[in-house]
Amino acid sequence: MELLSTLSKNIENSHNLEDNQNQLLIINIALSLSNELKELKCQLTTINDVNTSLKEEVDELKSEISDLTNEVNNFRNNPNLKMNKNRFIFKKETLKLDKEFLLRILKYNDHRTELELFKEYYLNGNECCPIQVVSERKIRLLTENGWILDRNGYKMEEILCSNIYRTLIGVNTLENIQNGDTFVQNQTYLNKLLTDKIYRRNLYNRIRNHLMDLDI
Repeated sequence: MELLSTLSKNIENSHNLEDNQNQLLIINIALSLSNELKELKCQLTTINDVNTSLKEEVDELKSEISDLTNEVNNFRNNPNLKMNKNRFIFKKETLKLDKEFLLRILKYNDHRTELELFKEYYLNGNECCPIQVVSERKIRLLTENGWILDRNGYKMEEILCSNIYRTLIGVNTLENIQNGDTFVQNQTYLNKLLTDKIYRRNLYNRIRNHLMDLDI
């Protein structure tokens, strides 16, 4: 940039047309090279970012392979592991919970409802929660086929939202809810569990963070 400034001043002070043209040509070439250097720096920065991201992905895959290897070894060493009666699988279902409890937590119409329901069914009195948080982006779920990896928790989110909706919709009836406005308000809240992507993701994050706090 100092060179360009010097050349510009020389052009202003020069009265020789040929010299001015030559110096203008040099300035244009220098500007072109400067722009190319800036673009090259941007490309190098992008490449470095991609390399960093790829390294993180590789490290995460290595961790997943290690987890799977440990799981296989545990199963081989403990053939009766899958028969543990205190374990139950994580699947889509209507959760069997006390109606009065469900009606009480339904009044919140927010994430408190889901967290209370989750704790009551999946944590209280159960020696093994069917959900394990490995990291913020990696969840393990106990299914009919054993433990599976759920990257970014989308399967966990889908099953949780479905189960909570199925369970609460069963008690949100005009027989149980005497006030019509409350019934409609509850229905509007429950519909978010099926259709509101942001709300569903926030629900997942709330449950995942709770499990991380419990170190599960």
